[in-house]
Amino acid sequence: MAKKVIYQVTRHKIQMIEVQNEQEPIAYKKAVIESVEAEFAQFESEMIDGKTAEDVFANNYQIYVKSQIMHTICEEMEFDDEVYKALYEDRGSILKNLHEEFISQPEASVNSRGDVAELIEDYCNTYHGEIMDEASPLALSM
Repeated sequence: MAKKVIYQVTRHKIQMIEVQNEQEPIAYKKAVIESVEAEFAQFESEMIDGKTAEDVFANNYQIYVKSQIMHTICEEMEFDDEVYKALYEDRGSILKNLHEEFISQPEASVNSRGDVAELIEDYCNTYHGEIMDEASPLALSM
């Protein structure tokens, strides 16, 4: 049985995040949550280590947005399997990508979990439409 090793590459390190048997289905939700938690921990560390209170204060909105995204994915919302599968494609940069998507859309909001969920689903439809289409009734009937 062949094994597949997946590595997460960050600015400061390379770490093995998963070893799985080729025949086993991928636990997309679990892998996405682990990736987002690791990304947030690294982001949090970068925001705190060697920073002054003024630096942290200057980045407070980025901290707020990323924490809202992280909590929505990891703790407070249940998404369709296709959303986790789409986000899985971006593991290692999910949080960064969703933050960039948020700041590129002036009308986007993170005021509620529903707003964040909508942002995430729109991101997945835009950048991973082929995966998201796998579950659509049109894709199934074709």
